[in-house]
Amino acid sequence: MLKMWWLLPNLSLFINLVIIRFMPKYLTKKEIYISWFVVALFNLSSDIVLSLYFRLYELNGDGVQA
Repeated sequence: MLKMWWLLPNLSLFINLVIIRFMPKYLTKKEIYISWFVVALFNLSSDIVLSLYFRLYELNGDGVQA
């Protein structure tokens, strides 16, 4: 029963990887890396703001996850 829970995530991951592999790509390598860097920087800054200033999640400490 527990292994059936992993069927849907693995199947959806496989389907998404196939779609990503065969879809047409119009960006150059430089544009792909720049957009990845911008998204990663935005993710890092939002994590820092949510963790340090609003204390929404902390590892091994007080907060929402405790």
